[in-house]
Amino acid sequence: MIINVFGQCAFTPSFTYSYTFQQCSEVQFFDTSDAAANGYTILAWDWDFGDGSPHGTNPTVTHAYVPGITVNVILTVTATNDGGATTCNDTYSETLNINALPDAFIASTPNPSCVGATTFFTGTSGAMIQAWNWDFGDGTTSNLKDPSHIYTVSGAYTVNLDVTDVNGCQNSATPYTQDIGDLPTADFSWDPDPACLNAPIQFTDLSAPNIASWDWNFGDGSTSVMQNPTHAYATTGSFNVILTVTSTDGCTSSITQVITVDPLPVPDFTTDAPVCSGDSVHFTNLSSSPNGYIAQWIWDFGDGNTVTIDYPNNPNVAHLYASTGTYAVLLTVTDSDNCQNTTSKLI
Repeated sequence: MIINVFGQCAFTPSFTYSYTFQQCSEVQFFDTSDAAANGYTILAWDWDFGDGSPHGTNPTVTHAYVPGITVNVILTVTATNDGGATTCNDTYSETLNINALPDAFIASTPNPSCVGATTFFTGTSGAMIQAWNWDFGDGTTSNLKDPSHIYTVSGAYTVNLDVTDVNGCQNSATPYTQDIGDLPTADFSWDPDPACLNAPIQFTDLSAPNIASWDWNFGDGSTSVMQNPTHAYATTGSFNVILTVTSTDGCTSSITQVITVDPLPVPDFTTDAPVCSGDSVHFTNLSSSPNGYIAQWIWDFGDGNTVTIDYPNNPNVAHLYASTGTYAVLLTVTDSDNCQNTTSKLI
């Protein structure tokens, strides 16, 4: 602070001031000259605020400065001690430092974020900042420096931040848009169900909306990033299949479903071969199923002839070959879970 007094009058001109910190730029000035005590009456006041703005002309004035500047304020008073027949002028000045507004900004991660996920906000830092007032745009607030927040409804939210420094100066950050996306709904189906050992299973994605990527875990150590993959299991049992989907907003969701992989039926048969030309060969079914029952038998006699038998009909058959020779006979069985297996024998 620098004080200067230039005297023509037989009293000491002076002033005091106080900051109004709401904007950290307003200053109120009060004339405190001791004119009356010395028999003078002040007729006029001229306040030069030091920033080129219009002068003030009252004993008490308020002036708003641009923050962050230094000014020399000059008060010139015109006074008289003889009713105005003669006047004198006197001047008093002080140098004022007008505090700068604190910096205010907002950042967040991630942006966009997702419903139910934690969004982390970062506000202005620095030793001079002593208060942060956040408004997340959904009716909730915080006074933490770097708060986190969970939005429960999707949308674009306007986030505001007001900061106050140790001088009481306040500033507001530029309003910030935080985008919140809906969580996708993960879902899938598979065919066949139940599945069969070593047989391909078609998985079909049913997830929505706006799915950008897929991550499959088939529960047996195998994975896929295809939308609709196929997979075959090398062992029987129950497997937890997990599908994790990510939307175009970067939001993720998962679903776990249990898939059952059944063992294959065991095809087997006997014959009364060898037989003589002109005699029928009799085939006796010995097939079994670890799950359920055999629902269908398909006999391929190796000479271009086949026969299909459905449960509950008798699967045992006889076949007359038109010529002698050795034939590869195939028996394909399908069980009640639609699992299929084939065996062959030479007769």
